[in-house]
Amino acid sequence: EALRLLQEEARCQRVALPVSISASATRYLSHSHGDPKKALKMMEATTEWRSSFFTRPLSDVNMAEDLRLGLVYFAGRDKALRPVLVFRASRIPAAWHRERRYDL
Repeated sequence: EALRLLQEEARCQRVALPVSISASATRYLSHSHGDPKKALKMMEATTEWRSSFFTRPLSDVNMAEDLRLGLVYFAGRDKALRPVLVFRASRIPAAWHRERRYDL
């Protein structure tokens, strides 16, 4: 019932969400204690954050140093056959902390 109400709320507000967010609708409903308006607001906030944070795709060129340092490595694939990356925070060089190089 709550999922149907969330879908109706999204239709009324004319909100289109990415599939990656829509697929997690029940999680947002659970976190919002079944409140469809609150869940929809959280889903929109997540979509906005992802759009602003993930501005460029990952590539071997912009991850070469991370791979060389062992900071990041590929660990296979998940059930949907997407590549799984493991980030090892303990391997971040001390110089990066001093320079605050976290968003490279």
